[in-house]
Amino acid sequence: MLRVKQEGSRLAIRQLPIELYALTVLFSLPLFTFSLSNLLNQTEADGTYCLLVFALVFSWVMLDFIALREEIVVDRAEKTLTRTVQGLVRSKQQVLSLDGVSSLILERTPDGHGTQYRYLYLRIGEESHLINNPNLLHNKHQRVGELLGEFLTIPLNFSTAVK
Repeated sequence: MLRVKQEGSRLAIRQLPIELYALTVLFSLPLFTFSLSNLLNQTEADGTYCLLVFALVFSWVMLDFIALREEIVVDRAEKTLTRTVQGLVRSKQQVLSLDGVSSLILERTPDGHGTQYRYLYLRIGEESHLINNPNLLHNKHQRVGELLGEFLTIPLNFSTAVK
């Protein structure tokens, strides 16, 4: 789910993977329910503790490595772009200066299995900076590029790379 908030010279784009949160609950809730009901009722069921630990580890892996929250904040007054990617425990932040921005490039790279990865680059001078995670296929990379292009008044260019 894409949330866009604009306040004056500041644009915030948040991507929340609601579908992946729902899948995490769908797959881990039965495991939690079974193991916790056995523990609370003091039922002697085999694998109760193992199943509880498995449900906790499964939920942690899903929320920390797969269902990542991504936020891009552009501040025209400070001329910065801040990209933050957060999991349940991990957090990464990338800060770029917007001095000399020339274009945005959305590169589509197909792999051998028919999946198209989308790389969103911000071109500053002669350098290209990757500002998305192409492995997160649920994110709307093209829409983010269009929003950034409109806000920064720079063109969004499309290219296709061949592997």
